Amino acid sequence: MVLKRILETVSRAGIVDNIIFFAENKEDLKYIDSLDIPGKIVCIDKDINNITSPVIKLPFRVNNITEVINLAILLGCDDHILDKDKTILCVFKINSDKFDTIFINSSNDINSKIYNLLKFDCVNTEVLSYIIDLAIEFGYEGVDDKSIGAIFMIGDSEKVMELSRSISYYPFENNYASIMDENARDVIKALAKLDGAFVINNDGRIVGVSRYLDVPTQGIDIPKGLGARHISAASMTKNTNAIAIVLSETDKKVRLFKDGKLLAEIT
Repeated sequence: MVLKRILETVSRAGIVDNIIFFAENKEDLKYIDSLDIPGKIVCIDKDINNITSPVIKLPFRVNNITEVINLAILLGCDDHILDKDKTILCVFKINSDKFDTIFINSSNDINSKIYNLLKFDCVNTEVLSYIIDLAIEFGYEGVDDKSIGAIFMIGDSEKVMELSRSISYYPFENNYASIMDENARDVIKALAKLDGAFVINNDGRIVGVSRYLDVPTQGIDIPKGLGARHISAASMTKNTNAIAIVLSETDKKVRLFKDGKLLAEIT
């Protein structure tokens, strides 16, 4: 109730132009609908029907608060849900099942690494989002009830194949499968248990599996504690125009790398 009064007071006073609620489920949406305030906007990474407020749809879940705020604002401006030169109140749930945290932001002079990746690097957002969801699923469920780590190299596949070598049998040699083909899901799960990386072109076709990424690792600056899998994937993105999605076997987090750098922790 305290947060509700704060939001209604701020809205009536004209202190902010819009209020973005970073929602996670239908209960959040019911709460948002109960608020009698103008300028409500829902930001969510799921497909949920019957949302009454304008919606900013995130391509996937992003945990870094600064990054997700900036990404949402930029996407909202692209979709004409938000305008430039506006003051925006962002409402979150942090370590709670209820909205409990607010940030005030301007829609001016903001930057998002993920936005830049999606908009300017000719990334197939559908393929990228699908693979991120797949990696998250593998992290939560494992394969054959065992935790696994995995690397998915996306884009610039010819160069990635040149700079890698096969360390196992490739079942799709004469008939490339799509990573998004549900009929190939069980095979993809089985292949995920093997060492090495999946290599996927920008259309989602699997052009290589169990590939050893044979690139120099000098000069790679990634957070301490990340192991050889993350270092080799980051190094490949520095030597090619590919993107790497890496699932950690240890902490089950999914990380996104580009140009040799960590862009985001997604779970």
